[in-house]
Amino acid sequence: MIIHSKFKNYEVKIEKSLEFLNDVLNTDNAEFVVDKKVYYLYEQILERIPQERLILIEAVEENKIIETALSICEKMTEIPAKRNASMISMGGNSGYYRVCC
Repeated sequence: MIIHSKFKNYEVKIEKSLEFLNDVLNTDNAEFVVDKKVYYLYEQILERIPQERLILIEAVEENKIIETALSICEKMTEIPAKRNASMISMGGNSGYYRVCC
């Protein structure tokens, strides 16, 4: 899927297995946003994500607000993520999401 913006297009890929991690773990400019439940379910695999590039969130309804998105953006600037960064977001019920810029 392609997300069109005024500045550039962004590719979104939906992954159904964790095998894609092998491709992105060694990418210098990839940041990871992971649901805490998913992280602890697959901790043996996901612990390979460098801690400085990992943002854990509780994916509860109260957190699905603009303030959470802004908080993630702030954390990514602290990491620091570059303009061409990829954000890999992993959640529960609907599979694994990989957002590539």
